[in-house]
Amino acid sequence: MPIILWKRYQGIFSIILITLVYIILSYISYTKYGVKVVSDSPRYIEYAQELLSQPFYWHKHQSKYLGYVLFLMFLFKGGLSVKSVIIVQYIVTYLSIIIFYKSINIVLKSKSISLAFTILYLCNFEVIYWNSYILCESFYTAFIIFSLYAFLIYHYEDKKILLPIILFTIIIKPTGIAILLSFLLYVFLVKSNLSNNRKTMFFVILFILFVILSRIYLRSFNVISEYVRGEVVYAVSIYKSIIQQFPYLVIENKNIKIPPEHLLTFDRIILFIVENPIYWLKLFFRKLFFYILHIRPYWSNFHNINSLIVLLPCYALIIFRLIKVGVNRKDIVLIGLIFLNSLIVSCTIVDWDGRFFMPIYPIIILCTAEGYSILKENITVFIKERI
Repeated sequence: MPIILWKRYQGIFSIILITLVYIILSYISYTKYGVKVVSDSPRYIEYAQELLSQPFYWHKHQSKYLGYVLFLMFLFKGGLSVKSVIIVQYIVTYLSIIIFYKSINIVLKSKSISLAFTILYLCNFEVIYWNSYILCESFYTAFIIFSLYAFLIYHYEDKKILLPIILFTIIIKPTGIAILLSFLLYVFLVKSNLSNNRKTMFFVILFILFVILSRIYLRSFNVISEYVRGEVVYAVSIYKSIIQQFPYLVIENKNIKIPPEHLLTFDRIILFIVENPIYWLKLFFRKLFFYILHIRPYWSNFHNINSLIVLLPCYALIIFRLIKVGVNRKDIVLIGLIFLNSLIVSCTIVDWDGRFFMPIYPIIILCTAEGYSILKENITVFIKERI
């Protein structure tokens, strides 16, 4: 009888279980972290407050996080406190977890696998505790999931009603450029009926758009100073004890050529790469290593080992999936987002606390779930053929 009930109401039971796990983890997180206003928090809060009095005020740097700032402004306009913002962030993330479960189920048509991988996603406590911070990462990650769902509905059912969510997600954080580019690429390659010549023309246009947006977005970022300091992780050179213990977190910058300061940041980056290719490649691949494995030598052994235990099998299953079924149409967005985010972070700044990794984590888990499903099918077929 319990098995029959489970099968009949599996979707409802799954959401109840996910909700219970989320409530327990959120209680632990909020009890431990409470409300965290850290060094980056005031710039979001101040810009949101400025927009309340000057609705058309445009900040040179903070406007690149406009989506999150508008979220704060909306809550402040309603008279909510910073503590209330944190509670709302926990609620938004909860909604995104439910949508994440539904997203996996759209792809795999398996409630049991969807439940298992949603719980796996939740078991990364970082998914929960970033809600306690006045930072855009938890809000942005939640909207990455909402956008993922909107895209999958569009991909499988050709429903466009939720696509505005993707447009909003793009303006939450500068890395939203990755969403814009990957989605545009998907629309023109999959949903349009362009000839090969026009597709080639579109690639050229998309590349030009990437260059234009990069020049605009990077204008207020001082990436070259990070290159010159040779920091693999942002601001790590400030902590002399860490550098003494882990000297490979800073690359020696002997004989490097520094581009003129009057150039735009994007132009300086290109010129820096051309003039210092070996030095830049060392920085790039070392940043990519720590970013994609989500480890830092100064974190606890438990944290680093946990990341490797989870992520290495994830990447193995994603590679297995790509080998077995190849790159399919939806991978233009899914794999594209992982690739572009990794590229952007490795070309600019790898954060010391790992929060830049969180927006691609749900996509990694979704692709892993698909890899697991294919592996399971292959094992089942293999066993049946030999019985």
